[in-house]
Amino acid sequence: SGGAAAAPRELSAEDIEAMLHELLEAYTAGAFQKELSALRETCSRSGTNPLLVMGPVVLKVQAPILQRYGQPPSAVGVDLMKHS
Repeated sequence: SGGAAAAPRELSAEDIEAMLHELLEAYTAGAFQKELSALRETCSRSGTNPLLVMGPVVLKVQAPILQRYGQPPSAVGVDLMKHS
């Protein structure tokens, strides 16, 4: 069935706190830090602002966590999380 996606789940304060702990753990993981460092190096060489290109890299670690909390695993989910 190709119906519309389910509405994102309403997050409780406890959900948000747990999600933030999971995100922090993901952000501090060695593999992610290594990828971020390589991105910064590439941006430094090309003169590109890393903030302009880091979205897809960061979303790779955010998406599964967002999905676990009933949020879309996309930029939309990130936006919903920011405004929770």
